Amino acid sequence: MQILTFAGGLIAGLLSVSVDLGGVPSAQLRLDGAPVCQLSAAATSCRVDLGPGLAVHELTLVRLDERGEVVERVSRWLNRPGSSEAEVRVTMTCAKPSTTCSARFGWVHPDSASPSTWSVSLDGKPLAWTAGQPLTFTPPQDQRPHLLAVVAQFPDGRSATTTRILGGDQRDEGGDALQAVPIEVDGSKAPVDAAALAKRFGGLRVRTIEKGESELVFVIDPVGTARMGELRRSALVGSFPGISLTRLKSAMAHPGAVRMVHPETGGTRFATASPDAAGSSRTDALLGGDPSFLSGRLRLADAVAAASLLAGGGQRRRAVVLILGAARPDQSQFTPAQVRRFLSELLVPLHVIRLAPATEDGWGAGLPVGSEQELREALNRINESLERQRMAWLEGDVGPSLLNLEGDGLPRLAGRTSAATR
Repeated sequence: MQILTFAGGLIAGLLSVSVDLGGVPSAQLRLDGAPVCQLSAAATSCRVDLGPGLAVHELTLVRLDERGEVVERVSRWLNRPGSSEAEVRVTMTCAKPSTTCSARFGWVHPDSASPSTWSVSLDGKPLAWTAGQPLTFTPPQDQRPHLLAVVAQFPDGRSATTTRILGGDQRDEGGDALQAVPIEVDGSKAPVDAAALAKRFGGLRVRTIEKGESELVFVIDPVGTARMGELRRSALVGSFPGISLTRLKSAMAHPGAVRMVHPETGGTRFATASPDAAGSSRTDALLGGDPSFLSGRLRLADAVAAASLLAGGGQRRRAVVLILGAARPDQSQFTPAQVRRFLSELLVPLHVIRLAPATEDGWGAGLPVGSEQELREALNRINESLERQRMAWLEGDVGPSLLNLEGDGLPRLAGRTSAATR
């Protein structure tokens, strides 16, 4: 059985879901665990209501036996980082004793495309592998957990990532499915105790905790870019300290991976860019307000939500930074309040930088910036918050709204500003 529907972008309201039953006479489709329709060979699709707000949902296709017990189950996430892009799957067996492991890779893509490149690593070190062939490798023979990461890159720019953990105090043949959960710690060098953290997660097993890499995704209001341009031009005549686009790009490149999402679009997708150390013409265009990017509708809140999917998709320490200029009508499908709740559910911290006085636009007071020095200080605060994040690798695949750290104090879930509920 398969769920064929790939829901691209951010979705709410009614969704038509199609399935392939694979010869099974009937199956039940569930939304967030609740039955919504019965499917058969004569009826392989139905409509489900996701509600008006923006939230993560799980579609599950189940086959039941005559006693009503589930005997087969397949799932697909909606509005979750990576859920609308592509999937990569790993089938792995390890010899006993585990001196060698063999892995096979499969994938699913919305347009049935095949990966153009693969990246396979063990504890961050690349493994040699020929596409289409099984991967055979020897895991380290110790009691520490080891991470096998697989990334498939597709011709249309989509990518899919999956991770397995091997070793540790339990060793199984297939490796354990993991999910990376960002937590905020106190910034000291003392390691976080995994057993104590697992208890606060309500018994979910924490296999390892690491700092890893980080990623910032910027959403810059075009009015904000114009304001930065004005400050930069006035700085050339010495009348104002100014905000240098070159310095901004340099500051953005510091934390690690950096991407940008432009909030004006005439279609369903937003323009994006990844500035490199030397800068790029596309980054200059996005920062400087190139007219080619200013022909669509301003969808600022939707762009922030889309940025959260990018930030949360890399299993890294993450944050979304919204740079706002003067107030301007927003034609987004979702409101700032809905988007803030969505980022809280996804555990993606949001930082707001204001280049003009704050207004009642739903984004909060933010960090006021009127000079290059204040911009640098604001970015330093954001970088410091990234430095306090760690990634806790949990067994299983739990919806983000169901994750909770019991009790108060640190560590706490990064980006969780309030209870994220459906």
